[in-house]
Amino acid sequence: MDVLGMTETLTALIDRYGVMDKVPHPLAEAFLLDPLTFEPIEEEGKEGILGIFNPFTTSWLEVFYPGDIMTWHSSKGFYGKEFVYKRRLSVKEGWDLQRACGGTLEEMMTKQ
Repeated sequence: MDVLGMTETLTALIDRYGVMDKVPHPLAEAFLLDPLTFEPIEEEGKEGILGIFNPFTTSWLEVFYPGDIMTWHSSKGFYGKEFVYKRRLSVKEGWDLQRACGGTLEEMMTKQ
């Protein structure tokens, strides 16, 4: 099993052995947003920035943006979707996010 995400807050995406398609925790809500407009992406196969709503945090609204560009496809599993990692954010896509997320995200962004 491989894990992608922030395991401290249970926003991890896991997969089955030998398969890289990630599945969110059953109680979390994962979604994709356009990295430049932050509009939700509903179309299957279109690239977007991954967001994970964490319902385990009851004192505040927590949405975690790992900084990964992913796509999703339909699945017959319990969640109905599986997410596929594509790439890191580019500088253009992540520039507005890096100020809120600190220098770490800036270091992980790729040059284009």
